Amino acid sequence: MARPIGIRTFSIAVAVGVMVALVLAVTASAAVVGQTLSVTASSHKQPKNQFGPLKSLVTALDTSYAPPFTPNATLTVLSYSGDISFRPGRLAQCDLSQISTVPASTAQSICGAAQVGQGSAVINNGGLTGQVIAYNGVPTGGNPTIGLHTDLFVGGTYSFSTTLTGVLNVKSNNLSISIPPTGTSITSFDTTINKIRTGKQNGQPIYYAMARCRQGKWVSGETTTFDNGQQLSATAVQKCKPTAAKKHVAHHKGGKGRKHPRGPAGGPPKSGTYKGKTDQDAIGAPFRIIKFTLKKGKVTLISEPTTAREACVSVPVFTLDGTPRKKLSRNRAFTFTRTFLGAKMDKIHGRWVSPTKVEGYALYNFPAQDLCSAGKTKVSFTARRK
Repeated sequence: MARPIGIRTFSIAVAVGVMVALVLAVTASAAVVGQTLSVTASSHKQPKNQFGPLKSLVTALDTSYAPPFTPNATLTVLSYSGDISFRPGRLAQCDLSQISTVPASTAQSICGAAQVGQGSAVINNGGLTGQVIAYNGVPTGGNPTIGLHTDLFVGGTYSFSTTLTGVLNVKSNNLSISIPPTGTSITSFDTTINKIRTGKQNGQPIYYAMARCRQGKWVSGETTTFDNGQQLSATAVQKCKPTAAKKHVAHHKGGKGRKHPRGPAGGPPKSGTYKGKTDQDAIGAPFRIIKFTLKKGKVTLISEPTTAREACVSVPVFTLDGTPRKKLSRNRAFTFTRTFLGAKMDKIHGRWVSPTKVEGYALYNFPAQDLCSAGKTKVSFTARRK
């Protein structure tokens, strides 16, 4: 005859069954259930066709989980509006491998000059919190990179550091951010890009984050891939307002149609400001301008032209750190040079062909990248005394 099950044995069996049921229920419900994205530019009034600086650009991504916060994200691809532009220019670059797991204080001592922004992170719905510093990284394959260095804390106590690396495809304007495996899940992450000046172009400053407003709104998106193969996407839309374009009126001295003789100059070059543009039609007229002055036998370069090679455009080389000056030679010529790589030189050369007219050329070298092959572009220009 079978022995009856005692009350104590029965209770243990029920308890075990309930625990198993709960574990199975939790395991079955563990999932990532949704995402929201916001991309906010503080300067929503921008020119329609030309890029203007942004006071700040905030990107925030929130991910909702049904605990226990699995699966973990491995890659997020941010697809920014084509009317938002990132221009690292000549900004200092950070070797991200040197700061990948060190605390923020060490990262700042190594890469402080390359900082472009800051932000915050929430892990596992507050199990950990993070402080983020964004750094301009070393380009890879001709594409700019950004490092999102993150210090993580538990209850206010420092725990560890990690760095997310983003690679910007300049052709598609997609920023692919690799997320290192830490056994945790990011439930909220935001980064603010500051107004950082990165150089000059045609005498005008350029900034790390710039924008224009052609269609009355900026539409951006993202897709995140998780370690179980699941993907989620979200979209962000911000309205913008186009500003009226500034009209540039050229004032000419000496009357319309006045020409100067070619060949030997009919006297010494006249001091003053000279302005002209290159003959490369692939570049818009406002960006082909070259401007310099002649005073007391010295030429000062005020602005340099933008040139193109295939789908690539040059960045300022000679005027990045100011306005360089060269002494005029005996044959009424000047040459500005800057080493590109090895024996290869970027160059701007001009010669007076009359007391008020200069003819010359600009030569820029290009590295191999996604939008163009390695090589150089040489364009001619003519400049006249204003």
